[in-house]
This record gives sequence, C-alpha cells and structure tokens, in this order.
Amino acid sequence: MLFISSIIALALARSVDCYVAPTDLLDGLYSIAEDSNTPVLLAAANSSDLAAREMSHPHDIRSLLERGLDNPIVTCDGYQMNLGEYSVARGAMNDWCNNRGGYITDRNGVFYSYGSAIAYLCNHFDGTNTCYHEFDTADALLDVNCAGDRAGSVHVERYYKTLGRCNAGIRFCF
Repeated sequence: MLFISSIIALALARSVDCYVAPTDLLDGLYSIAEDSNTPVLLAAANSSDLAAREMSHPHDIRSLLERGLDNPIVTCDGYQMNLGEYSVARGAMNDWCNNRGGYITDRNGVFYSYGSAIAYLCNHFDGTNTCYHEFDTADALLDVNCAGDRAGSVHVERYYKTLGRCNAGIRFCF
C-alpha cells in the first residue's frame, strides 16, 4: 500500500510540475507538450527586437464576441504582476499570434517568458488551434474582470483553449 501511495504521489507531483515555468528561464518563446515537463525554446528574446514589441493597453472587448469566442470563462488569480515585463511578454505573444502563424498543435502550450512575466496560450484540443487576434481580447477581459495588473486566464470551451497571464513559478495550462 505504501508503494502504491508513493507512485501516486510521484505522478501527481510530476503533473503539477509539468506546466510551472521555472523562474530562471531565458526570455523567449517556448512550447510545451501536455505529456512533457521540459519546455522547448522556440525563439530566444532579442532585447532590441523586444523593445519595439512593447504595446500600450488599448482594448475592444466586443471583438471577442464578434470573433465567435462565445461564453469565455474568466478566472482571476489575484496576485500582482510586473506590468513592464508583462507588456513585453504580451507584445511578443501578439506578434507570434498575429504575424508569425500563431498555430499551436494538439494538447500543447505556447508561452512567452520575459523577466517574471508569462503570457500563454494552451490548446486542450486534439487538433491545431490558433490565436489570431485573440490575445488582446482575452487580455481586455482580464483587465476588466481582474484589474490590469493581476494574473488570470480566459478559457474558451468552444475552442478548447485558454489564454492568460501569470508569473514564472506559477502553474498554468494543464
């Protein structure tokens, strides 16, 4: 019985660690599979390139419904984020979503880590998903429901995806 309890505890510990981005990651874009605990660096950050990607916070909440992403479920995590670092991570995710394809394969997560901040997209679907022009809209919902400097996520059940923001060292995606 002790052996079985140990195996279950080990499995649970591994699944919790699977989507916790370490606090010492290099800044950049990462992919992670649902069944892996090791993120794959897709693109390292270039500080001069990132500076150009910083964005202001203009939002239009109507576009989420106009795009057919109905009934979003907003979850507020309640802790504060560094807005300067998050602005860079968010800008980089927007760039990836809107200008560089932004497709995510079956049951994978893609996230941009910058300093302590993470902007992420999780695909809970057994097929390809996209985030084209969705990240800003999800971010606007978080600003309205959670406050502009707080972590949280937006889950869209219709498309089996979650978009969100958090700090490194915090569990996200699956």
